[in-house]
Amino acid sequence: MRISPHLAQELRTFRILTGVCLMDIELARTFLVVVETRNFVRAAEELHVTQSTVSARIRSLEDQLGRDLFIRNKAGVSLTSAGELFKRHAATLVHVWQHAKSEVEIPEGYSDVVSIGARFGLWNPILLRWLAWMREHHPMIAIQAELGMSDTITKRLADGTLDIAVIYSALNLPALKAEPLFLERLLLVSTKPKEKKVLPDNYIHVDWGADFQQKFRLAFPDQLGHGLKINLGVLGLSFIKENDGAAYFPERLVREEIEECTLHVVLEAPVITFPAFLVYPTDNGDPSISTAIDSLKRVTKEEFDQDHLLSARSRE
Repeated sequence: MRISPHLAQELRTFRILTGVCLMDIELARTFLVVVETRNFVRAAEELHVTQSTVSARIRSLEDQLGRDLFIRNKAGVSLTSAGELFKRHAATLVHVWQHAKSEVEIPEGYSDVVSIGARFGLWNPILLRWLAWMREHHPMIAIQAELGMSDTITKRLADGTLDIAVIYSALNLPALKAEPLFLERLLLVSTKPKEKKVLPDNYIHVDWGADFQQKFRLAFPDQLGHGLKINLGVLGLSFIKENDGAAYFPERLVREEIEECTLHVVLEAPVITFPAFLVYPTDNGDPSISTAIDSLKRVTKEEFDQDHLLSARSRE
């Protein structure tokens, strides 16, 4: 097993500058959770420790740095100017440590490891095709592929246990960059061939994230609740196929069913669009992560170019 030269140099630099040890990593991770939650009590719940433990860790970190990192008040906490400066370094520190742990655990014969996470609807088919592309063109890079909901993936990004993520919301997290990867286009489809209602009575609400929820509320302001709400797209699709119903799905996921007339577009319903974001470290110097990012952009472009071509042909 060996660590890539770039990562080894990063670790040496951090040891020199900060005297990195396992406790330092835990302090930095605790700091980032407090930044995210803005509250010591909620941070303790996230970390599964007591509030006094969180307070002690933050005091220890402030003592080491010689600066107050948080302003405490009854409403919670906010960052001082020193805390704002430390935020980015803490995220980088945790990410480098987590990546180092991943690298030393890779199987014999691989040169590096990259971890990536996304929810199921984004894995199939785009990221699955990217996995195949990576195995063919970069077989020496081991891939750790994670499936999860948006909040779980966000936490994994924040604590440095994921290198890359594809999610439906742009994150404002330290040391991470979010850029649009593609525009998702959601259609309301029904098992009924000629659905007359804009929002059918047997509508099933599939949760595609905060952007979708906001645009759905704007499109249907009178819809105050849902008889059935599902947070996993593949489950919602299976349900309406077996039990009849209507729901919003990405066009790329239901194109085959629409062409085969097993699902039908509700023509009067608005099309809901929002971007999917590619999220990765801002100061990324790891060549394997850069390779994974570049190839993901390439495979996504090819996938959507092919989708547009198929759509054009189907309309001819």
